[in-house]
Amino acid sequence: MKLFASVALLGLAWLAGQRLAAPGDVRRENAVAVASAVPDSSVGNIRYGKLPAYGTYWRTRDTLGVYDRRPELGILAQQLSDGEVAEVKALGMRLVRLTLRWADVEPTPGAFNRVLDHHYRQAYERGNNLELVVVIHTTPEAYNLPHTSCGPADADVHNRRFAAFMAKMARTYPKVRLWQLGNEMDAGGWPGRFYCERDNNLASGKRYARMLRTVYPAIRKANPNARVVIGALAGTENWNANRSGLVDSGSWNYARGIYAGGGAAFFDIMAVHSYGVTAAGSVDHDVMGIRRVMDSFGDHGRPIWLTEFGHSATHDLYDGQRKVYRPWPHNTGADDAATFDRHQKEWWEGAVSYLQTSGQLAKAIGFSMESTDGNGAPEHHRYAPPGGKPDTMHIPRHRRKGYGFGIVRYAPGQTSGHPRERRPAYAVARNRNTHVLSPAAHVGDLTLHLPDRNPARRYTRKGEWVTIHDVYLDNLVPTEIPMTPR
Repeated sequence: MKLFASVALLGLAWLAGQRLAAPGDVRRENAVAVASAVPDSSVGNIRYGKLPAYGTYWRTRDTLGVYDRRPELGILAQQLSDGEVAEVKALGMRLVRLTLRWADVEPTPGAFNRVLDHHYRQAYERGNNLELVVVIHTTPEAYNLPHTSCGPADADVHNRRFAAFMAKMARTYPKVRLWQLGNEMDAGGWPGRFYCERDNNLASGKRYARMLRTVYPAIRKANPNARVVIGALAGTENWNANRSGLVDSGSWNYARGIYAGGGAAFFDIMAVHSYGVTAAGSVDHDVMGIRRVMDSFGDHGRPIWLTEFGHSATHDLYDGQRKVYRPWPHNTGADDAATFDRHQKEWWEGAVSYLQTSGQLAKAIGFSMESTDGNGAPEHHRYAPPGGKPDTMHIPRHRRKGYGFGIVRYAPGQTSGHPRERRPAYAVARNRNTHVLSPAAHVGDLTLHLPDRNPARRYTRKGEWVTIHDVYLDNLVPTEIPMTPR
């Protein structure tokens, strides 16, 4: 009777196309199976024997994924010059997030520039052992077609173009295993303009799911080793049609739209971003917010990545979530540079502690390596509340840059070159990954509760429990195993 009920529930979920349900005990943290993949010869130092902590999820009713749950810290580093590569490696990191603009790669239809070549060589062909998370952004102008009230009039045509582009990228750069499709779509980021009106995130998420159903198979066919990361969500309810601001922050309707639109089978990793005055008030709120949505659609255990987090001087003065200004205690003429650095360090400490202890995140990627963005400019350190007096915090003129999001900056008088000055947060980020990065993969046996499915590879069964033999568990991307009904 229990078996019949489990199978019936699974069938109903599959027909609905909106919820995932795992056969057997779907909430078990250790219910796991893996694909019959042969370890890639490029992956070094594989350890045989006991497997590390792992998590599981059902991408489809017949595809069970397994991933290494040991937390890993990465960094956004857009340039990847020799000096920046050295800085990433000095941090003990290998996971690097960078942006690839479709508009730069294909400025005119059918004409492709090899924009990613430099980063690809730096990561994979020069012995640096880096792994790229490539974020796709910005549609070519030639494809910015007239819109209806809900995306372009020919959304399916656009999706097919995007699928063809992504298939080409996956074939051209086969060692890139992680493609992130978009960025903060629920807050007006790309590709939000193509997926429904900005004031209806639920409908927008359904349109994004429609894109995934076209693009995901193209990527996986072009490179079976590739995986898709959701364009990270900010957790906003709606973006006003006139882009005047955010409304009702925190309900994750875009994510609900992705699941309601049948997108769950067409991505591998969920992703969110988290910013705010303090890590304690931001990261858990955002991670658990998306986890509750995932659970509500039966998607238990799929990995969540925090693909951006960080802190700049602006956060010391303005709490964007609560729309209030927060002047810090200040003495006239005092140098507040140390205040900005200290608060950034505290933010990183909170975020890294959550990554390492919460059990909710598999990876977190800090924003960013270099602190030369606009948030480090002098005008960003003075804010006036409506009807109030300007904030009086002060940084001496010779140190007015370098208080944005980055954890390294140019020292006074330095305008180029490496190494750069390390901010206090740098020490928090350094050497957090030793227990993850060695070895690169594990092989061993796994025992799981699987009453109504058999793995399509070598296994032994004892009642409702299955032991899968010689499981290959990579420490970067999820591994999959196809299942058949018992």
